[in-house]
Amino acid sequence: MDAETAYLFRHALLRDAVYQLMLPGVRAELHARVVEAAEQGPGLRLGAREIAGHARAAQEDAEPQTARRMRERERHWLRIASEKARARSDLAASQLMLERLLELERGTPDEFETRVALAEMLRETGQLARAEAMLEHARAVAGDDAARLPRVQGALASVYIRTGRLREAADLEQEVLRAHREAGNESAVSEALGTLGVVQYHLGDFARAEDCYRQACEAAAGQGDGSRLARFTANLALLLADAGRYDEAEQAQREAMRLAEQAGDRLALGNSVGNYALLLTNLERFDEAEDMYRRALQLEREVGHLPGYAVALANYGRLMRMMQRLDEAERLLQEAAGLHREVASARNEGSALGQLADLFAAQGRFDDALAYFNRGIERLAQAQDRMYEGVLRTGRGRLRLLLTDLAGAREDLARAQELLDEPTPESYRLLCLYPLQAYVAAASLEEGKPLQRVTAEVAQAAARYKAHPGFADQRDVNALLQELRRAESEGGEARLHFGRLLSQIPTGAIDALLERLADRHPALARKLRRLMEAAE
Repeated sequence: MDAETAYLFRHALLRDAVYQLMLPGVRAELHARVVEAAEQGPGLRLGAREIAGHARAAQEDAEPQTARRMRERERHWLRIASEKARARSDLAASQLMLERLLELERGTPDEFETRVALAEMLRETGQLARAEAMLEHARAVAGDDAARLPRVQGALASVYIRTGRLREAADLEQEVLRAHREAGNESAVSEALGTLGVVQYHLGDFARAEDCYRQACEAAAGQGDGSRLARFTANLALLLADAGRYDEAEQAQREAMRLAEQAGDRLALGNSVGNYALLLTNLERFDEAEDMYRRALQLEREVGHLPGYAVALANYGRLMRMMQRLDEAERLLQEAAGLHREVASARNEGSALGQLADLFAAQGRFDDALAYFNRGIERLAQAQDRMYEGVLRTGRGRLRLLLTDLAGAREDLARAQELLDEPTPESYRLLCLYPLQAYVAAASLEEGKPLQRVTAEVAQAAARYKAHPGFADQRDVNALLQELRRAESEGGEARLHFGRLLSQIPTGAIDALLERLADRHPALARKLRRLMEAAE
């Protein structure tokens, strides 16, 4: 259709008035003609979503035969429109198309696939409760169908991961992987391997996770699936960074971003950019990291990926804290925790709460810090995330020591040892567990434990770093050991406050700590002031 055969209305009000004056049957017939013209040739340049809209309008007050025909055309074009929206990472538009498509396909053989596809879109937009309900319905419909059951189980496993039911996700995804391998569905096998890698990563089994990711990458590359390869490579890079293999991690993250851009997958690109920003933060390349976080947040916002946006927001808050922009850090972390709660991501909410607790502890807001540690640990336990629950327990253990609660610190240490045991990577124990072991051992001096025995226990913790130099906490543990040995050789008193050197107590917390001790433990407050005066 060109300008000679189309009515052009320069004024929207005039166009709407003419449209409303048409008889309903005439309007329906004209909409049907638009659909037919669009399908017959390229002359009428309409998008799939617009054609679906005309097909829907053509069903109003139409003859039954025309209405049925237009209903089928609407289904056809909605499916195309949804796929195109997903391909350009427009999650909101894809969800809208699928919602209408499901209405049209209820009771048809296509309802199952549309229901699963909509549930997956709901998962990506953070509507996890509704997604799970839809998938449970689809699982009941699938029954023992060898093709349908693994399809819905794989989607359910991804929901379980987001909501923290990691053991359930692992068991389910193993079934999915086995079924797809038996069926010879290589594309589905690569997706199942990638999902299983995510589960094993969060369970702390980095060796199994890496094996799954590498198999998934190899399969996706062989299938020429750039989007999947980008996702799997980004997840592998995140694992490598957490394992302290930073050079490999940076190379993998750059490759993931390149693959995502090449595939035109903005959803995968947002994830890759956010992961790279996290790596740059850990490498203390703060200016580069901030630029990457801003880009990641923009991408996640544009595609409507609320869970990914919340993750990037929390990690950006962590960067702000490291850059000493504390008010901004608190604002970002609070917003992130709220968004994680909104999308029912207990694991990520727990992590954000833990970061806020650390921030409050460093500022001397001890009651707030304890409350947030408690909430974070509770959320992570609900999410079955042993690794990060262990990390938060070591953080709370340090705070309890600072507040002279040695029994509470020992309780957290004992539980953290269980949670961070094998197969959790050694890097997590080096960062969190071994320092707390050293501080708790040194704090036992307050109970009258012999200095020589305490020094030996701290030396044992320090020795764990010999094969893994470069960890920041190694310096603190070595400084503690040096002070104990000085006191031992001089026959004097170790200048410590419940296992910590004064230099290891956050500057912003000193005054609040002295005030708290003066109210509750005056003798300890006097001792701490004496040590501070001696240090000056």
